[in-house]
Amino acid sequence: MLVSLLVSLFAASVNAQCGNLGNWNPVSSLMQYNSAAGSAVTGNTFLTCLVAQNWIPQCTRLSAPNGQFALVLQPDGNAVVYNVWYQSTCNYNQGCVSSTWSTGTYNTGAGAIQLNNGRFQVNQQPSSQSRWDSGTQGSASGTLLCMQKKVHANYMSSFFVIVALFASSINAQCGNLGNWNPVTSLLQYNPASGGAITGNSYLNCLRAQNWISQCTRLSAPNGQYALVLQPDGNAVIYNVWYQGTCNYGNGCVSSTWSTGTWNTGAGAIQLNNGRFQINQQPNSGSRWDSGSQGSASGTLLCMQNDGNLVVYDGSSVVWALNR
Repeated sequence: MLVSLLVSLFAASVNAQCGNLGNWNPVSSLMQYNSAAGSAVTGNTFLTCLVAQNWIPQCTRLSAPNGQFALVLQPDGNAVVYNVWYQSTCNYNQGCVSSTWSTGTYNTGAGAIQLNNGRFQVNQQPSSQSRWDSGTQGSASGTLLCMQKKVHANYMSSFFVIVALFASSINAQCGNLGNWNPVTSLLQYNPASGGAITGNSYLNCLRAQNWISQCTRLSAPNGQYALVLQPDGNAVIYNVWYQGTCNYGNGCVSSTWSTGTWNTGAGAIQLNNGRFQINQQPNSGSRWDSGSQGSASGTLLCMQNDGNLVVYDGSSVVWALNR
């Protein structure tokens, strides 16, 4: 079953090795840290948040949606925010990191960044032996720890504030994208999140019987690829890349595949009774069909770090962009 596959991938990620980072380290060293994912994480186009009563273990990162900033827990126990930057003087312009803040808990071996009963803490292990405490108190069930596009981790105790941010992002406008568009245009698309999404450090998946609406993106965990539904109804995979010849080295996008459903105004990328479809609206008005059939309840549509879009049913591949 695919559940077993995902569990094994999660287990592998938990045991993955990472190193303590430092200023001017190549960005690839940050990518050794697993991306925080699953039901413990929520967010929108502006922030990614750890949900109350959850924690981030060592070798895991909570990244801002644009990938420029990440909160990580290093093997030495230090919780650090790193900034990703690009200059020809470091790593041949392929990206480097620099720290902007830390809890100073190095050499403690602390194992969890946690929202513990409304308090932002770095603990030796979940719920015990605090090594650092923010000194502020939120509600036990409504607190979110959010990594924003700005250069700080923002500790919010009001769930209403987050709801307001989600509401504004849902109503945000997005445009049809094109090759060499700046990456900021892709970030106008809301990240698919919540109970409709599952995944691990290698893939993010849309669950069976769910859909993605216009102006929404299903991104691979590494942020390099995203499946979006544009306002014109076209479902497109975009690749994010960095070169000095485009957007001053700050990131551009190029399409790698599409369903060709432009000018249809289709409103849903959907797993409809085991079929990957582009529909005019959920469950009706099909504009494109993968032609492959999975089970109604066990099918997942997954955007992977390698850029492949795959429909899994259990451990079987039902459909794949690149076989």
